[in-house]
Amino acid sequence: MKIEIIGTGCPTCKKMYESVKDILAAKKLSAEVDYIQGGEAIERIMTLGVMGSPVLLIDNKIVLVGSADKNKLQAIILAPDEKAKCKAICDCKGE
Repeated sequence: MKIEIIGTGCPTCKKMYESVKDILAAKKLSAEVDYIQGGEAIERIMTLGVMGSPVLLIDNKIVLVGSADKNKLQAIILAPDEKAKCKAICDCKGE
């Protein structure tokens, strides 16, 4: 699993990065985690076409924007597939 946190370096971005690392350590999961910030992050966010930060990508797919809620992050990271990731963060029931 490859996880990227892309943000401006604000407290929310840093919190998301730390929370992701904590979740992985607590669950003894192995993942490549990158934290992209500053000018490079702004360019990447614009390229992705999102209007907020931080942006959480798992395996190059946007799964969350603008929230660092640890419970949501854990549900997303532990979800077994895309449909379950969707159910973890929205009301669409994965449809």
